[in-house]
Amino acid sequence: MVSHQFRTPLAILDSSAQRILRRGAELTQDELVSRVQKIRSATNRLTRLVESVLNAAKLDAGRIELNPASNNLAGLVLDICDRQREISPHADIRFDVPDTPVQVYCDSMLIEQVVINLLSNAIKYSGDTPVAEIKIWMEGARVFCSIRDWGIGIPADEVSKIQAA
Repeated sequence: MVSHQFRTPLAILDSSAQRILRRGAELTQDELVSRVQKIRSATNRLTRLVESVLNAAKLDAGRIELNPASNNLAGLVLDICDRQREISPHADIRFDVPDTPVQVYCDSMLIEQVVINLLSNAIKYSGDTPVAEIKIWMEGARVFCSIRDWGIGIPADEVSKIQAA
């Protein structure tokens, strides 16, 4: 999982840098700004991934730190999906989210890790024309998020390793 998570932003960095090198003088200012923004976004993602690897080590040692704050879950998930579309343009990522912000108190980095892992696996294991549906809904004071695909599924012996909070 860690290898996959690192390869994605590295591929974005490399692709954007190659395009700038190949077409540098021909790029419009808007194209150049767009490429540089992708590079910066991928760099930020790599920074978060390094932090998440460090957190995983802390978790194994029983010393994980939570940094909860108020976050718009719908916005966080939509941002993750936009980044996933850059990597997997062939995937059909569908949304069913409320029109209004869905404020939750959570550690956004940890939520991001979970959503990235589930979404990338949904796409990876769904064949040549992957479809992933992301749904966020509320029931009373509770917020739920699900990611559905029509791929090969999780092996039965692995299901017990997945825990919902």
